[in-house]
Amino acid sequence: MANAPRARRVSAVPREIVMGLDLNERRAGWFATGYSTICFLLQIYLYATPRFQVQESGFSFALIPLFTIVLGISVWRHKRAGTIFGAVFVGLIAGLGVLGLPLILFGGWLLIRAHRLQKYGEANFVGSSRVARERAVAKREGKSLPNQGSEISGAPAARRPAAPSKRYTPKKPARKKS
Repeated sequence: MANAPRARRVSAVPREIVMGLDLNERRAGWFATGYSTICFLLQIYLYATPRFQVQESGFSFALIPLFTIVLGISVWRHKRAGTIFGAVFVGLIAGLGVLGLPLILFGGWLLIRAHRLQKYGEANFVGSSRVARERAVAKREGKSLPNQGSEISGAPAARRPAAPSKRYTPKKPARKKS
């Protein structure tokens, strides 16, 4: 049975926890919002000062404050997706150099933490590695760990395969009697 359907993987924690920000992430988000505001003000200064002769398009000057506002509102509302979106796009518009790289790294850090929360139920490295070790030991010993998300979501751990369709499944040929 090579093509047996795999059991649907369920998140280890509720969706609200994965999509929300904890206290450390909010603090870092407020710092990133302030940093993106400073990046915008620095670009205005460099553009306005004639000795630097920076050739920037007006497009980036309109988008950096817009995405900074998106970043600030999403941190204020504790929304992970908006925070990642705002931070990464301000970082990309500010450039991949010294100004934009910290914001892109902040967005990547939030993505990694969301992945660890969803897969292991722990956002930090120590907790997620402990859970991964426990799962590896249980798998090696042949025990099955109960899926942590199944109690939370109420979903069954495994689903039955679908019955073959009478309309699209060809009939089996009759066996020859010998």
